[in-house]
Amino acid sequence: MSGSDARSASMSELYALWSIQDGLLQNYRMIFITSEAILFSVAAAVAATRAPWLTFIIAVPGLALMFMWTSITRTRAEHVSFVQQMIREAEEGNPPSQPLKRFKAHQDASEGRSVDVSLKSHETRRQLEVWLPRFFGLAWLLLLVSALYLWAG
Repeated sequence: MSGSDARSASMSELYALWSIQDGLLQNYRMIFITSEAILFSVAAAVAATRAPWLTFIIAVPGLALMFMWTSITRTRAEHVSFVQQMIREAEEGNPPSQPLKRFKAHQDASEGRSVDVSLKSHETRRQLEVWLPRFFGLAWLLLLVSALYLWAG
């Protein structure tokens, strides 16, 4: 195998690792958005019944899920960006040695990750990781205020 074949094999491994991490990120987002929407819909339907206080019980897992969503997808997005950084290094002629070992060390690190911020600043990612959970948080707040008004009323 020539040097260029070894380099392309390294790139294909990096692209496979990126594909896996990005696929996990997309699946986690889909799971959280669907779960949050279902819980919110059920809570909204319950708020219009004779027992609007049940909305508060349904809101507990809904709000907890929102915080889990933010934490898990942010971490997974950092993993995607880390692999993108390794790909960029390889494209610049400095392919990383032992990319999986390096990636696992990155996953195990607690804080102080060295992910290039420019890779994480895409508007779509920011909307899905920051603004959509905030939107759900605001919607939950409005629903709970409405349920409280109906319950007291």
